Amino acid sequence: PEPRSGADDQILQFIIERVCESKDQLFTEFRSLDSSMMGLLPKVVWSEAMLRLLEPLCDQVLTPALLDQLAERWGLTDPVGYVRFLHRFQIRGDGPVDDSSQPDLLRQVSSLRRQLV
Repeated sequence: PEPRSGADDQILQFIIERVCESKDQLFTEFRSLDSSMMGLLPKVVWSEAMLRLLEPLCDQVLTPALLDQLAERWGLTDPVGYVRFLHRFQIRGDGPVDDSSQPDLLRQVSSLRRQLV
């Protein structure tokens, strides 16, 4: 495999930051599309939702092809476990982890994830 360029790393970091900023909206959107409430979405539905919410924030950076590459890099399967996917995007400080400092929605996502796993 070819070594990744610094530009690729910058794009990845940019997308990760947008996912972190939009985590609550993404969870709400994914959950609304998950009629079975199993925490899984077909990859095409996940991709469409990601593009719908993140494309306006990513000004011509996020494309369907790039999202496919990122999904592969993140090891996502079809269907996508969206709770597990979102759980990886946590902003943590340097201090000890304290569950009471997590936002309520993040605690709910974590709880739902534990129930589904």
